[in-house]
Amino acid sequence: MINNETFKAIGIVGKPLKQSLSPYLHNYWINKYGLSSYYLPLPMDNINHLKVAIKKLNFLGMNITIPYKKKIINQLDLIDKGAKEIRAVNTLIYTKNKLKGFNTDIIGFKKGLDKKKWNKKRPVVIFGAGGAAEAIIYFLKQWIDAKKKYYLADLLKIQNPNTKNRTIRGLCYQLFENNGVLKREEISDEIKMLNKDDRKVLRSFGVKIGRYHVFQPRMIRPNAVKLKSIFWNCYYKIENSEYPNFGLNFVKNFQNKNAKYLLICGYETFKHIIVRIDMLEKLFLMIMDKKKGDNFFLENTALNLLGCSKEDFIIFMKEIGYKFITKNGTEFFKYLPKKTNVKKTKIKRENPFHILKTLEL
Repeated sequence: MINNETFKAIGIVGKPLKQSLSPYLHNYWINKYGLSSYYLPLPMDNINHLKVAIKKLNFLGMNITIPYKKKIINQLDLIDKGAKEIRAVNTLIYTKNKLKGFNTDIIGFKKGLDKKKWNKKRPVVIFGAGGAAEAIIYFLKQWIDAKKKYYLADLLKIQNPNTKNRTIRGLCYQLFENNGVLKREEISDEIKMLNKDDRKVLRSFGVKIGRYHVFQPRMIRPNAVKLKSIFWNCYYKIENSEYPNFGLNFVKNFQNKNAKYLLICGYETFKHIIVRIDMLEKLFLMIMDKKKGDNFFLENTALNLLGCSKEDFIIFMKEIGYKFITKNGTEFFKYLPKKTNVKKTKIKRENPFHILKTLEL
């Protein structure tokens, strides 16, 4: 319903506009809700004086389409953060003598995804390179950045650690490059150089120094692993990005044999067995707490911790250097570290008279 006192015109500016359904859609809702307005198609050869026209002709606002989404920016008094970021405006609002620009493609795309389930592990393909495409790219980048800041906060802490200690910085660099999980044996020299205060600094970065691994516990939680898996798959384009369901601490004959990938997902590989690295550390502490001498007696608490059978536990313990022994009806494990054969090489001492044999005298 048109009311001359409250009437505010709205419309769409661009060229061409024959293909635009905006006037039909907006006028339908204007009539349905009895608004004192009308939506006009306004094809223009240029927009040099659009700001003045909006003020003089009592327009509440306008939609902007090709080819003016970027050109209109110079006439704005204010611009929304998203529109400013992608340098594309598709909506104008005139209020309090100020013309402000927005990009509703960003909001619309987000709401569309909120209502529709989408596979976040699959690649995103964008057709076209106009303002709408830039809005989608902007949204996806914002979505990824927000997820990274929330779920990968500890990993981001070590990307550029706030410390001048070279050993800590070097360790953090290696840990960051390996997605928050490293085998301790790979950085044993660096760990030996750490003092009590250094370890405290690393703990503030969410780093745990375990018996078998140096890792960030929060980085092997479900949402962190999901996100790391997506990034890993995008970068390496691996054929199999499967990892065990969360809650499984011990898995036999897992289909995915990519040990490096499974490690960043929080699982260490032992031939046909994979074990959660945090459970591995807990098992080590249990062994240290309950062992007698070099012997660790078999208990159900150990089986329950890993969630495996007695037979599988025995196989696993052999992999980490323990021999299973049954003696007088008692079952226990004895730690027998693997011996490494170091070949002694004979040092050939240089004979000062040896050279004489090669001379024809």
